[in-house]
Amino acid sequence: MNLQKIKKPEAAKMQRLETIIFLVFFLFAIASPFVLYSGDELEWSLVFRQWRKLAPYLLLLTINHFWTVPHFLFRKKRKLYIIVSLVMVMTLTIFRYVDRPKNRIQALPPSSELFDDRSPRDKPPRDRPPPPEFADRGPRESHPLRRLDPDRETLIALANDIVGSLFILLIGTGFRSTFRLINTEHLNTQLEKENVHNRLSFLKNQISPHFFMNTLNNVHSLIAINPEEAQEAVIKLSRLMRTMLSEPESGHILLKNEITFLKNYVELMSLRFNDKLELKTKFPSNYTDIRIPPMLFSSLVENAFKYGVSYKAASYIHIQMSVDDHFLNFEITNSNHKQGSEDSNGIGLSNTRDRLNLLYQSNFHFDVTEDDKEFKAKMSIPI
Repeated sequence: MNLQKIKKPEAAKMQRLETIIFLVFFLFAIASPFVLYSGDELEWSLVFRQWRKLAPYLLLLTINHFWTVPHFLFRKKRKLYIIVSLVMVMTLTIFRYVDRPKNRIQALPPSSELFDDRSPRDKPPRDRPPPPEFADRGPRESHPLRRLDPDRETLIALANDIVGSLFILLIGTGFRSTFRLINTEHLNTQLEKENVHNRLSFLKNQISPHFFMNTLNNVHSLIAINPEEAQEAVIKLSRLMRTMLSEPESGHILLKNEITFLKNYVELMSLRFNDKLELKTKFPSNYTDIRIPPMLFSSLVENAFKYGVSYKAASYIHIQMSVDDHFLNFEITNSNHKQGSEDSNGIGLSNTRDRLNLLYQSNFHFDVTEDDKEFKAKMSIPI
């Protein structure tokens, strides 16, 4: 199994999609100042100020996406990832603190002046003494918004920077991890399909030599009985082998080709027995464009000729195939002449059941009944 053939094309495709989404988000963040100030007259000073605020966060997002997550978190160095992330958050917070303008909040005028809409000429001078009725009162209390505690303001700003940085890391890590999870699931699916394909190939290759050797033995026995029919048998065998070698790489063949294969095999095997065998076959004439896995029924037919025919007792093989309700049905019934020490199933039945499980999971029916006189197998597969 070549993992690189599975991984590279799909991984590159997912990586391109991830990079495109990241770049779109990055460009949207850069363009956000133009959206924010679209209603007012554009001032580049405001745009540059917004870019200056966004730059540390975008740098943090980029480093986390392309370096810390893939080199630490994805390599299971989680403690080191946490340490590096915290260092980056603290570095960004310190940078924002140093870069923050001082005294951004000015002291506000008294409330009486704050809402006074008179012109400066009509306003009394500020150093005018208070009216006599207010002279005995203490100093006028300041407006609550006039002053803010600088230390408290700094702590709030630092907390906002830390929370914002952690939020950026959380979003970036979640985005990167989601794409990794999608890519890993897709890779696992491809590996599972590859394993199923390899197991199916093994099972099919296990059938082919076994099938070929049994057929050769029958042809060899026919040579001593009837050389002319043996020559015809060799021709039919060559057709069978040509059909087996010309199977498509997709792993499915047309139903009509499978029916032709079974008919040729039945004719080839029946040359040995002539009138000693009651042989009945019934195949559908329609639905021949349906595609199915190759050699799915050959093991059952092979076992029927191997264990269902006797030179001393009456023998019969009845084969029937039909299509209904989106299912292909196959039934084979034969007389049972196996010896007590022989396993009538051989590798054929277990091989067939394994292939059905791999191909259709639980969406199939395969039932085998057997007694001392008769063997019957029924199979239904979706089409």
